[in-house]
Amino acid sequence: MANGMTQKRCGMRLNRLLILFVIFSVSVGGACFVIQARAEDGRSIRVGVYQNPPGVFLDAEGEIRGFYIDLLKDSAQEQGWSLRFVPGKWEDNLRRLENGSIDLLTAVAYTEALDHKFDFTKQTIFSNWGQVYTNDRQIDSILLLKNRLIAGVKGDVYTIGLEKLLKAFDFPYEMLYVGSYEDVLTQVENEYADAGIIPRSTGMVIDHNFDVFKSPVNCCPVEIRYAVKGGTHADVLAALDTHLQKLKGDETSLYYTALNQWFGGVKRPVFPRWLLGLLAAGLGVVVLLFIGNLVLRRQVKARTVALEKEIVVRQQAEADLRDAMHNLRTIQVAPGVIWMQIPEARLFILCGCPGEVVKHLMHRGLIQRTTCDGVTWETGPNVVLLSDLLIQNGGFANLSEFPILQMLYRQGMMLPNHPNNTGVKPMLIGTESQVRAQLHYIHRGNYGLLNKEELLATGVDATTADMMMKIKMKFAFGAIREPSEIVDSLFVDTKPVEIRNGVSVARIALNTYRFYYRGDSADVDLNLPAGAVYEPPYPLGQHRIPRHHNFAILHTGQGDGWDRNRPSMSSVILYHGLIYLIDAGPGVLQVLTSLGIDISEVEGIFHTHAHDDHFAGLPALIRSDRRMRYYATPMVRSSVVKKFSALMSLDEGQFYQFFDVCDLRSEQWNDCDGLLVKPCFSPHPVENTMFLFKAREGDEEKTYGHWADLSSFKVLDGMVGGGEQDIPAEVMEGIKRTYLEVANLKKLDIGGGMIHGVAEDFRCDRSGRLILAHIDRKLTPEEMEIGSEAAFGAVDILIPGEKKILMDKAFGFLKAFFPHIADEEIMALVQAPMVHYNAGTIIHRAQDHSDHMGMVLSGTVAHLEAQNGIINHLSIGSFLGGTEFLGLESEDSWTLRSISDCMVISLSNEKVLGFLERNHLKQDFIDAMRKIRFLRKTRLLGEATTSFTLDRIARTLSPMAFEAGEVLSISDHHCLWMVRSGRVALLGDDGQLVEELGVGGVFGEQNFLNPSMRGCTARAVKTGSLFQMAYEGLINIPIVHWKMLELYDKRWRFKQQ
Repeated sequence: MANGMTQKRCGMRLNRLLILFVIFSVSVGGACFVIQARAEDGRSIRVGVYQNPPGVFLDAEGEIRGFYIDLLKDSAQEQGWSLRFVPGKWEDNLRRLENGSIDLLTAVAYTEALDHKFDFTKQTIFSNWGQVYTNDRQIDSILLLKNRLIAGVKGDVYTIGLEKLLKAFDFPYEMLYVGSYEDVLTQVENEYADAGIIPRSTGMVIDHNFDVFKSPVNCCPVEIRYAVKGGTHADVLAALDTHLQKLKGDETSLYYTALNQWFGGVKRPVFPRWLLGLLAAGLGVVVLLFIGNLVLRRQVKARTVALEKEIVVRQQAEADLRDAMHNLRTIQVAPGVIWMQIPEARLFILCGCPGEVVKHLMHRGLIQRTTCDGVTWETGPNVVLLSDLLIQNGGFANLSEFPILQMLYRQGMMLPNHPNNTGVKPMLIGTESQVRAQLHYIHRGNYGLLNKEELLATGVDATTADMMMKIKMKFAFGAIREPSEIVDSLFVDTKPVEIRNGVSVARIALNTYRFYYRGDSADVDLNLPAGAVYEPPYPLGQHRIPRHHNFAILHTGQGDGWDRNRPSMSSVILYHGLIYLIDAGPGVLQVLTSLGIDISEVEGIFHTHAHDDHFAGLPALIRSDRRMRYYATPMVRSSVVKKFSALMSLDEGQFYQFFDVCDLRSEQWNDCDGLLVKPCFSPHPVENTMFLFKAREGDEEKTYGHWADLSSFKVLDGMVGGGEQDIPAEVMEGIKRTYLEVANLKKLDIGGGMIHGVAEDFRCDRSGRLILAHIDRKLTPEEMEIGSEAAFGAVDILIPGEKKILMDKAFGFLKAFFPHIADEEIMALVQAPMVHYNAGTIIHRAQDHSDHMGMVLSGTVAHLEAQNGIINHLSIGSFLGGTEFLGLESEDSWTLRSISDCMVISLSNEKVLGFLERNHLKQDFIDAMRKIRFLRKTRLLGEATTSFTLDRIARTLSPMAFEAGEVLSISDHHCLWMVRSGRVALLGDDGQLVEELGVGGVFGEQNFLNPSMRGCTARAVKTGSLFQMAYEGLINIPIVHWKMLELYDKRWRFKQQ
């Protein structure tokens, strides 16, 4: 029966071909052909097609082909339809079908959502599903798509389905939308995306053209059908259903032969014998038609060529548009950090570079390992856009040392014979002042002190200076190179300037830049929102540490500058209630907060050297109202000061205004409040010392060695020789003996390579316990035989203690606030309970009535006023709420909340009131607390300043009225002003508005930082009052000085430049 029907259909086709031949013969001159299947005069169907091989696609000759097209043409021939194909992107054709611009769309995956808009054939043409491709074989589970960048065709059912699945797992991911399935695999192959999703059927045909991995991950099974706009063309769908059902019921039909042709289908084609006769008859017809069509073909050929050219032009235009859509793409990496990519121009721009930004890029998949010609290296940025402002919300915004090192060495841009060394250098772009400052800072970061004279200036003798310079030259391969030899630079202002390869950039506002490429543009805003900070790239959790031990080591970092999951190598020393840091890597403030340590609790820092993974946290140590002690040998201190001043574009002397510098004698024991420390020279590209600490308790003596940074014995031996520039063997043997000096506990740098140590050198070390650190990987089995690991927050107790240090702290704070009161009175007051608060606990609200007043003894507490945008961290020694019993009812809505684990002493209202009245202090205390409450609201003075510091400042405040329209010359008085009420406009020397301030706003910082600056004025926008503050010691409060610098840079220095 099936064979008979097929023969009948073939006969009908022959009749139609003969009729067509007659029509062609009569009307050759009027014939017009486009890419469509045309039968006899009949109904015209507009069919939407898009690139989805092998189902439907436009081939190189401009012909619409594919499995779904073959079936549709067969149906059209049977029904007498004329098909007019309309090429376009998937989302464009969906839109056309919805608005009626086309009648039928091929290869539509049936979904309930689309079923509300369109009508579908009941017959399924093909069953399909989404297949995930990757550039990393290790992505073998959908869970490993977390934090990945995934490519997909926008609006595609598989893309939508995968996104729904990922959202169900509730983890972060990023999507990259492209125009075709080929583009998806291109993005994955070129590592612009980590993974991509395309139909299984398309992958069967095209995936061999791409260097990608077909992962085990798939999703979203669907049924492929034809579709029309809802409520239209029901007869077309009915005809298609009938035809498909008939074809699928016959194993010898076009459906199965086409399936085998396009997909390598599941059925083996059957070649019936009766078809041989039919083919012979058909051949005769073809011969007859050939002669008749010869003239016709010549006419058609010219028209076809023109049409093919038009198709090629349209295809090229669409390809260009698709390529352009991939450029100027931005990704928010972290607060204040944006990734800008222009792949076509081979530019990948890191916009903003605070500390540890390289680790953020690793987490986002924007730095990945790749292999070519047997060489493995990392991808990453090749240009860095600097912030206009070096300091934002208290932190360094521009620390480009490690991003540049990553480009030079881990990407291979500077390595000889490396595939990625194409002669293109890393580039720094931004304002001239910041670019120049970064070049000087990178220069000091690479080499430290640059010559023998600078070493001699630190007190090193000539012989030692010569030896140290020889070692420095060994690390520098014989020469100290200028930054311009390894880094390109570009100064950017308001007029567009070209970066490379047709990409331009201009500064359109403070810290806001616009990038231009091929007629398109994209903006990047590097301004940190108020209250936001540069975040660490790793979770730290919350910890509660013991503070009472006489000598203990708190482990705060075992990683290095490349370890994206851990802080860089560092430690904290707990000594009789005092807290000392060893080095300050990026994120040190967040590290301390997670451990329940406020920066105001830190007594000092011991500094090994000036590389960023040990240096970049220095600004956080300034966030206190007293100068922190800075311990280092003179040569290390000089190296650090020069790098710090280069970065800040400040005089070197200002470093000493931020820190209380305490020079240590090298290779000798130094007494630091009873804690003994011996700095020991260790060869490194910059000036560097290890530290050996010693504490005694009675007859007990314990030592801790902090060995950062080291050089391996192999590297040391390689410097030995008899040449003029070589190092004598006895010098290196002495350094090795120092390395192996015995300690109860020793933390080792085993980062390897040319400038770090290796564990194997310490296999015979007789120290009590070795901790292996300064790596971005797990320990090897061989290393595990040599040393131990230390978890973040772990404590090694060397000399235990039981001293109650919190009571002593409370006494000290109150004595500082009430210096003239007898010790017995204060001691009686601090006999009060201590309350522990976990991180994130609300301690007090303004509306709460309490029977006690608190004081912070450890940890960090925040003063919050959400409606006024105030989030200020309180220093230890700050009073907390509970002042209603003094008549200080607050009209503000403020909250006190623990940021870290903290301890608070709870002073009863009754005892405080009695104390104040006995000593005739009540009214003075009320006046002070009223002013302190106001100062807490200001950004300049509200953070990390103790109550007794604010009390000293408050006593210098003088109120003054400020009527609307009144103008004040800022430089006429050497003081600071604070807006008590009303609003004030700051005007530059040109009369232009610089900033408008509300309550708590501060101005006049230039009087302290640049007294010669004249011509700036303040005008009252709204009647109010000011506080005039003439406290001479203001510049000596580190956090206030630091914030004044930030204000000055933002308001005045940048404007002057």
